[in-house]
Amino acid sequence: MSTRTKHDIFVEWKATNPKENFRSFWKKQWKREIDFYEELGLTLIPLAIRKKRPMKGYSWDKKPIDYKRAFELVCKDLNLGVILQESKLLAVDWDKPILHDILIDWATRTLTAKTPRGWHLYFKADNSIKHADFDRLRQFFSGNSDMFRYSIQYCLLPLSIVKKENEKPQVYEWINRTEPCAFNKFLREVELAL
Repeated sequence: MSTRTKHDIFVEWKATNPKENFRSFWKKQWKREIDFYEELGLTLIPLAIRKKRPMKGYSWDKKPIDYKRAFELVCKDLNLGVILQESKLLAVDWDKPILHDILIDWATRTLTAKTPRGWHLYFKADNSIKHADFDRLRQFFSGNSDMFRYSIQYCLLPLSIVKKENEKPQVYEWINRTEPCAFNKFLREVELAL
C-alpha cells in the first residue's frame, strides 16, 4: 500500500462529487481530522507547508496551538504535528514499505497512519516506559534504531503533505482511525514472541 498524493485524492473526489468545490471538500476533511484530534486530546503544533519541520518563526517546544488555530493554519496549507509525550502517545515509526508480522496485527488494533516511507503506529504511553524497553524492542525488530518516538519528539499527522526533492507530494493518511492501544500491552506481546 503506497501513500496517495493530493492529486490522487482530487481525482477520486472529482469522480464522485463534481458539484462541490475541492477547496471546500479539503477543508471539510481537515475539520473532521482536527475534531478527531481534539477528541483524542492531542497536543498540536504547526509545521511548514509540505515539510516535517515547524513553520517559520515557530519553535515547536513553545506553547502548542489550539484546535481553532490549527484549522486556520491547515486552511493555509500548513501541516500539523502531534507532540507525543504531551499527548501521552508513543509512536512506532516503521520506515519500511512492508510491516513486520507483529506490526501488521497491531495496525488493525491501534491508531495507525500510512506515511510516504512507511507507517506510524500510535500507542497510549505512561510514565513506566523505560529506555531498556525500547532496546529490547529494537533488538526484536532487527535493530531499527529510530523506530520509537516519544519524549519530546513529534510526528506529522494525517492529512499533512510532504514533498521531497524530485518527488510528488504525498499525503499522510489514517489506515486505522481508532483509539490507541496501551503500549505496555504491545510490549508484553512482543516480549512473548522473543
